[in-house]
Amino acid sequence: MVTRRYLLCLLLACSLFGQTSAYNWRAFAQNYIEAPEGQVSQLMFSPEDPIERMLCSLIANEVEKVQLMQFMVTNKKISDALVRKAGQGVSVELIIDGGNFDCPFSKVSYLRNNGITVHNHERVQTPFYQKLMHEKVIIFHNNMALPGGGSLVLFGSCNLTSSACRHNRENLYISNEAALVSRFIERFATAVTICESMLACRV
Repeated sequence: MVTRRYLLCLLLACSLFGQTSAYNWRAFAQNYIEAPEGQVSQLMFSPEDPIERMLCSLIANEVEKVQLMQFMVTNKKISDALVRKAGQGVSVELIIDGGNFDCPFSKVSYLRNNGITVHNHERVQTPFYQKLMHEKVIIFHNNMALPGGGSLVLFGSCNLTSSACRHNRENLYISNEAALVSRFIERFATAVTICESMLACRV
């Protein structure tokens, strides 16, 4: 018997991600969080849930701006989706940990050479450890996956790597709560200022 909760999950998933055949809806439904009408509050887990496909779908549905803070970016499908979106005139801005510039699998140069603004958050060496830019955040400013469009923030443990999206045990929280989105937009602006100050110190 189809439950009311399963139907609500299916309707939300269809509004977010489009075609139904590409996803395991039963696995998705198990992670569904009840939320007030008009609010998105969803947890996804790797490797059970289709995180890579979901991210590519949300990128494709953005019409204004995508801002990302990432420790590592090596996933080709997600990188291609970001480049396509930048080519359509949508602003795409990435803050990345400085270690990516020495990683042979990193997509940072590919992204930077194809219309995406990349901010290098350099690692800070202390006597005992390195300070990393270890956040994993994606902000969508006006995403048409939501009825009528709207902002979304995604954050959790998941890097933009194939291992994280397909194999590792990871989590990703998705929300359109205005206070959360606003706080992350502020944090992104602060991180850009830090990157710029690091660059100025080297000049």
